[in-house]
Amino acid sequence: MYEYRDNYGKARPADMDLQNRPSVADTAINDFEAYMEYMDAARLKAAIRNFKLVVERYPIHQNPSLKTTLVNYVVAVWRHYVDCGRSPDDLDKVICLSTEARNSWSGEKNIEPYVSLLNTLAGAYFEQYQRAFGPSPIRPHKKQKAFDNAIKYYIELRDNPATGNQQTVLETTLMHCAVAVWRRYVDCGQSPEDLGEVIRLSTKARNSWSGEKNIEPYVSLLNTLAGACFEQYQRAFGPSRINPHEKQKAFDNAIKYYTELKGHATTRGQRSAIQIQLGVMFRMQSILEQTLDRFNIGVQHLQDALMEATEAESEIGVGDKDKDTKEEKKVAVDDIKATCLVNLADFYEVRYKLAGDSRKVHGDLTKAINSNTKAKLILEDLQSPELPACLFNLARQHYFRWLHTGDQSDHDMAKWMAKTAQDIVHADELLKGEINQILNVLEDLVVLEPVV
Repeated sequence: MYEYRDNYGKARPADMDLQNRPSVADTAINDFEAYMEYMDAARLKAAIRNFKLVVERYPIHQNPSLKTTLVNYVVAVWRHYVDCGRSPDDLDKVICLSTEARNSWSGEKNIEPYVSLLNTLAGAYFEQYQRAFGPSPIRPHKKQKAFDNAIKYYIELRDNPATGNQQTVLETTLMHCAVAVWRRYVDCGQSPEDLGEVIRLSTKARNSWSGEKNIEPYVSLLNTLAGACFEQYQRAFGPSRINPHEKQKAFDNAIKYYTELKGHATTRGQRSAIQIQLGVMFRMQSILEQTLDRFNIGVQHLQDALMEATEAESEIGVGDKDKDTKEEKKVAVDDIKATCLVNLADFYEVRYKLAGDSRKVHGDLTKAINSNTKAKLILEDLQSPELPACLFNLARQHYFRWLHTGDQSDHDMAKWMAKTAQDIVHADELLKGEINQILNVLEDLVVLEPVV
């Protein structure tokens, strides 16, 4: 996952000057080479012990030619950390030795040993930063220091002419880190601090990205960043409120990054999925802020996604001779169409609840019912687990329309949809309870008020 580990999987101590090299250093290098060939931990420990003897016997400030030995010592300890239990003490030793070597380095820096040293130092600080989120956390200021140092040394590495293209290492490291913290946020308590860290890391990675963007790592980064910004926006309406400016900024950034993501989509299915996500976000904004200011924008995204899916459906079979392939494509397109229709129905219901204009009530409910009815037919063909929820929504919407029109057919349809949903819902206990509630309302003719 982390490129610096791959680099050090191949790391070898650099050759030293044959005339000046102490014999104990020869032994250390031979031990390390033997370890890399046979993976004998005893040989690695012997190499570390001998490198330590050389460094202690000939301090680098007294003999600058031994700086390469110090780099070799660092590489050996790093290998011991990676391969032999990931001891925090080993990691601290790598950072301490690498920092000493870098700070005492004199002379040419555009050479492989110095590049190797920087790569180890940056990787070790990044490892320390990640460990801060594990079972052995470090103090917040140390966590921040570890991150800042990792970035500082990756940037120095990137700018060193002997490095080659290390910009990719910096960008990919930031991206992996953001994804890792996002997983921690989702799986381990949804800490606001973790969410803020995801946004900070992802933004830094995106803003520093200089290479090809139509690739999976950049798409993954954008997806994480957009999702984190939208999560921050939604959290603004909970107990952890943020100021209105930050709330609007979070929403606008989520829209911006999902829109950019759409530009990197390579298939109709990907574009449709992103259009649906954009539509859902505008619907959520309408609900959370009790506003219809951007209703038309959200509906347009969903209609565009539906049109994209419809066009894709017309192309199924062109060039495909395999029946199974055609069927798979048909299922994928139908799933997108059903998702579009369900979300359109939800959006029209939102406007019905918020508009307060009796002239539009019937029209919005009818549009919601029509969209859900079309979705129902597709979900039945797909045998989708989403069908009970769709039937429940149809029951509610027919009931609400009956309240306005008094048309008995709407009441009968609401009851039939609710009973059908009741017959096929299984594991979802919450949905079961809601279906039972509307059936009780319909049978007792108790008025159920629409609530956003």
